Amino acid sequence: MLTRCPACATSFRVTPEQLKLRAGKVRCGKCQTVFNAIDSLLESPAPGTAAEPTSPPAPQPAVSAALVDTIDLVPIEDIGAAPARDRTPDTDASNEPISPEAVRDAALTLFAERGYHGTALSEVAGLLEIRTPSLYNHIASKQDLLAQIVLPLSHEVLDDLAAATEGVEPVAERLRAAVRVYALRHAVQRREALVLNTDVGALDEPWRSRVLDLRRRHERAIRELIIEGVEAGVFAVDHPALASFGILEMCVAIARWFRDDGPLSPAEAADAHATFALRMVGHGHTGSGTSNSR
Repeated sequence: MLTRCPACATSFRVTPEQLKLRAGKVRCGKCQTVFNAIDSLLESPAPGTAAEPTSPPAPQPAVSAALVDTIDLVPIEDIGAAPARDRTPDTDASNEPISPEAVRDAALTLFAERGYHGTALSEVAGLLEIRTPSLYNHIASKQDLLAQIVLPLSHEVLDDLAAATEGVEPVAERLRAAVRVYALRHAVQRREALVLNTDVGALDEPWRSRVLDLRRRHERAIRELIIEGVEAGVFAVDHPALASFGILEMCVAIARWFRDDGPLSPAEAADAHATFALRMVGHGHTGSGTSNSR
C-alpha cells in the first residue's frame, strides 16, 4: 500500500501492521510532517490481497509502540509526482462549505485547550469533519494557521486601545479606559487571549517578531499614560514600567479564571480591573513618583 504526505507530496510504502500500530498516524521521513496515512492512501487493495509493488520495497525502520507516538516513513523513489491539490470547496457533514474562518475557529478552540504544540492538524480536521489534506485548501502549514490567528488579534488589541482612549481626558480616565478595554477583551475573548499570550513563542520568524513588536507597542502606550499622570501630579508611582507590566499581567490572567456563570459579568470584571489599575499607580495620592523609571 502507498500513502502520500499532504505537506510535501512525498510517497511512502506502508504495511497494514504499520497502519494499525498508531491508528494510521505517521511522520513524513522527508519534511517531518505528522499525518494520517490511512486518510492519504493512494491505493487500497481488496481485503486478503497484496498490492503489486511499484518499485523495490524501501527499507522500513524498526518501530517500538512503547517508544514512539508516530511511525517514521522512508520516501519511495520514482513513484511519480503528486496530482494537483483539489481546490474545490470542502464540505462538512451537512454539505455546507468549510470556510477559512471555520478552520481558524476550530484551530483556535483546540490551541486554547491544548496549546499549539499539543494540537495536530488531524485534530483540527476532525473537529471540522473533513479529511486532513483538505485543510491545505485554506492554509499553507500549521505555522501559517497560527500566524493567521495571532497577528490580526495583536492588531485588534492596539485598535481597541486607540478607540477607547481617543479624546478622553483627563489622563486618569484615559488610563481607566485603556485598562478596561484590555480587561474586557480577556473576559469576553478568552480563547483568543489564551492563544495570543501563550503560543507566540511557537511562531517562526518573521511572525514572532511582528507580534512581539505589537505587544511592546501596547505596553509602551500604557506606560506612557502612567508617566504622563506622574508628571501631572495625579499618579504616585516610582516605577511606571513595573506598574504597566503589573497592570497588563493582571488583565491577562482574567482569561484563565473568568467564567460566564461566575459572580461577575465581563463588564463588571473589566470595571473592577480598571479601578485596581488606578490604585496601583497611586491615583489620588501624593508621593514621590517620578517619570525617570521607564
